[in-house]
Amino acid sequence: MRTFVLGDLHGAHKALKQCLQRAAFDYRKDRLIQLGDIVDRYPDVYECVEELLKVKNLVVVRGNHDDWLDDFCQTDYHPTGWMHGGLETIKSYLRQAKVKDWAALNHYELKALIKPAIVPKRHRDFCGKLTIMDVDTKTFWQSDLINTMYTTPPILVKD
Repeated sequence: MRTFVLGDLHGAHKALKQCLQRAAFDYRKDRLIQLGDIVDRYPDVYECVEELLKVKNLVVVRGNHDDWLDDFCQTDYHPTGWMHGGLETIKSYLRQAKVKDWAALNHYELKALIKPAIVPKRHRDFCGKLTIMDVDTKTFWQSDLINTMYTTPPILVKD
């Protein structure tokens, strides 16, 4: 099994597909460690998550943008962090849900329109299971500063 590491997809499905194709990635045999930030900025968030769900040996580290989507899915609260590309995530899910006439709406109207239920359950479950470490090898991978998502200070242990 080969191991590949990718970071910060930000909804760039075409780039994800190109990377996997050029590396001759085997969806059943190879391992992919995705360093978070799957969502926001580019318009194909839905497709990125669908592509990642095809990978049998997948470890996905929670990025701050992924954390914002997960918070929204759990609470129906639009985090202020979504101002950093979240509009593209909203558009991606509205397009996949075949919501009519959303393209002419402004940012505030779009935020009012989207609800967590528009994000497919398998995507909500996927976001809820993201981790800050590879639980198999106990290796920590980091996409963003860990303190941007976890406010508890680290505990230092002396031998």
